Amino acid sequence: MAHKLWVQVGDRGATNYDRRSLTTEGGAVNVGIIDLWMFLLYRRFSESMEEPQETAMATWVFRNGTSRQFATATSTLSTVLQPLNNGAGHFVGAIRHQGQLFYVDSLNLPMNDAVRRSLNELFGPNRMYIRLGVQRQGADGNLCGLHVLAHMTELMLSESTPSQVAATNFDEGMMREHVFRCLRDHEARRFPKLDIDSRLVLPEHFPNSVEVV
Repeated sequence: MAHKLWVQVGDRGATNYDRRSLTTEGGAVNVGIIDLWMFLLYRRFSESMEEPQETAMATWVFRNGTSRQFATATSTLSTVLQPLNNGAGHFVGAIRHQGQLFYVDSLNLPMNDAVRRSLNELFGPNRMYIRLGVQRQGADGNLCGLHVLAHMTELMLSESTPSQVAATNFDEGMMREHVFRCLRDHEARRFPKLDIDSRLVLPEHFPNSVEVV
């Protein structure tokens, strides 16, 4: 049964089912939310950014059992922001910015075969990635996709470098409501940040590292 549309932007949309996944505290956020946000971001920066592909591409198979593949990123001058589903319910992000490749994972897990295959399809084999020392996601769980969106959005809407973006302390308690309001308004805005002056303990950040895939 088809789900009714909640938000439509051009020929893209998110359903009421997607909306419930976003507004249910602790619930897994559907790829429909991730993809629509990325479309909003692309629509704003289409002159300098390649259009993101479907986040769940690596999890789809054809009827003959072969996996669908990401199209190879084209111009090396353009920015690429590509959320990825690792096939096990976890979202990570691949970024190409000013010719360098970066990787975002709010759990800092080892790359599995699905992620490695996706990165090879996007950028070719034997490429060096800077694994950014991003904020570890908290106890709410299932915020990995929103962390990816937060970092990619901050990179495009601020004048910060990828490393400066990675050092940002995002307010996890506001993430779901923020995405809800932005999608409703058809506008991707920067994610709220923590008031660090009022906190005794800051969120943990992973160390930066380098990985060849």
